[in-house]
Amino acid sequence: MRVSTNYVFWHSGKDLYSRNLKLLVPFFDYPSIELRMIEKGIDSKTQFILASWKLRTYLKLPWRPLISIDGRTVYDLNNEFKIVRHSESWNISALEAIGQIFTPSSHRPGG
Repeated sequence: MRVSTNYVFWHSGKDLYSRNLKLLVPFFDYPSIELRMIEKGIDSKTQFILASWKLRTYLKLPWRPLISIDGRTVYDLNNEFKIVRHSESWNISALEAIGQIFTPSSHRPGG
């Protein structure tokens, strides 16, 4: 099983991944990520792990937009079972995700 990569973000290296995450976390309010499914697979001699998840977080902006995205992450593994590539896809387009940023939330975070 392979994931469509219409809306994919590629990361290379642990340091780059950590740096990107550190830039985003200060903007999150009440973040949650739910792991919905995880499985191991083989495709054309490449071993991989596929994880399906749901991300929900409010953003620390005056209108407190809610970001809600279902996604999948594919981790390609080398022969030592170390991650050599990470690709992510979402159930919505990048434009729709940006649209969530500008949509005021009707609920209060944490309430």
